[in-house]
Amino acid sequence: MVDTDTGYGATEVDEDVREFLTPRRSALLTLAEVNEHEAENILLAVNWLESHPYSSTSDLLDVMSIREIHKRMFEDVWTWAGKFRSKETNIGVAPHLVTTHLAVLLRNTQEQIDAEAFPAGEVCVRFHHALVSIHCFPNGNGRHARVAADELGRLLGLGHRPLTWGSKTGLPASERRRRYLQALRTADATGQFDELLKIAFS
Repeated sequence: MVDTDTGYGATEVDEDVREFLTPRRSALLTLAEVNEHEAENILLAVNWLESHPYSSTSDLLDVMSIREIHKRMFEDVWTWAGKFRSKETNIGVAPHLVTTHLAVLLRNTQEQIDAEAFPAGEVCVRFHHALVSIHCFPNGNGRHARVAADELGRLLGLGHRPLTWGSKTGLPASERRRRYLQALRTADATGQFDELLKIAFS
């Protein structure tokens, strides 16, 4: 849980952001409160996914499935849950290109699987990276991509929640996040996934 007394957690939610809180969560005032309820919602979504697993990669690699996962993760907190963004952001494709780029990614990922173009773990990491790069939703894209990549890994035979994203390293969360973001930037710039793969399975 984020410390609500000092630092980031005590920061008030901007009014232009608060308008997108669901009626049930409209009284939330700080980022710490929002983070706490988001975490609870995401846990419920992960539990739902485990009790309602996708039956095949083609079932998961579908635009509606990708939207459903995001909706399940954030619908208790945000009215934009499961909805593609309509505004420009500092990362990601233009809003009007989100659907097209996502469809291409889903098709390419399935083709990689069918052709056994990469090991299963690398398919998951490449899928995660591209999903983050498209930036389909107003927020929560990294968390959503990690959950979706985990489910893809399960379907590819990697086991239960196979992608650990540095949680086994014992490093502080802030350092794990820094390394994760740096690995994403390296993959963006070079097309090399070695660092991101290392982080994903450590």
